[in-house]
Amino acid sequence: MVARHKAGQGETVSPQKAQIAKSVIKRRRGNSNWGKAGLRADLQTAPTLTRFELLARGIPEEAWAQSPKLRQFARKFHNTRYVPEYLLEFWGIYVLDDFSGLSAGSRQFSGGQSK
Repeated sequence: MVARHKAGQGETVSPQKAQIAKSVIKRRRGNSNWGKAGLRADLQTAPTLTRFELLARGIPEEAWAQSPKLRQFARKFHNTRYVPEYLLEFWGIYVLDDFSGLSAGSRQFSGGQSK
């Protein structure tokens, strides 16, 4: 067994003990608070609004069906953005089952029946 002398302390530490000390004092990596909810309120984010909800701001929900602005948005983005199903049904707008182009089927939200 080879012993080394630690400078300034007057002790002899074997390589095995030095290796054990290194493994015990191993630096922890990463965020120790990961997965712990509610620790810092300033880091929490507010829920994100959809484009439809941003557009509908200031319009009472009862008036959404009569809004030309919302109807135009729904006609343009009904396959790619969130639009409430009851409005699509009310306006008679069809949504593609599979927007990737693999399926030619479409459905209407009234009654949930395929067309």
